[in-house]
Amino acid sequence: MKITLLILCSSFLMLFSIIASAQQHSFNTYHVLIYKGKPAPLKLKGNKLAEQFRTTIRDTYYSKKEMVEWHGATGLNFAGHYCFVYWGCGSE
Repeated sequence: MKITLLILCSSFLMLFSIIASAQQHSFNTYHVLIYKGKPAPLKLKGNKLAEQFRTTIRDTYYSKKEMVEWHGATGLNFAGHYCFVYWGCGSE
């Protein structure tokens, strides 16, 4: 009885793993509601790294004209919830 149950459970787990590995993933599978409202105010105080780069962070987060020209999408630019701020090393 124990061997039959063990074989049955093993077969089920193998079948499940084969089905799970064959499943194809795409971005269309994971829909996200995009936030369209006003962004929350930034809180940079107390974070030394954020305070050091506050101008670039603020300009990107609040979609300043220069940042839109340089980077394209700014503001809440990832899934409508996050803002990725990036800049180069200074060379062009």
